Amino acid sequence: MTDSDFFAAMAVGIPPITPPAAPAPIWIGVDLANGPDMHAEVGIAADGTFHVIPQEQNHG
Repeated sequence: MTDSDFFAAMAVGIPPITPPAAPAPIWIGVDLANGPDMHAEVGIAADGTFHVIPQEQNHG
């Protein structure tokens, strides 16, 4: 929506459309093998980036 569209919509009483909120981050614990050092946290952050955190870096 351009500025002129915004002001035209407000002049006739139509509120601007707000974009949808980003989804919450999604995290899943994954056991890749039977060993204790083969666990990883896999997740998609709210901005859409993909992350893998090995167990030795996971403090939670």
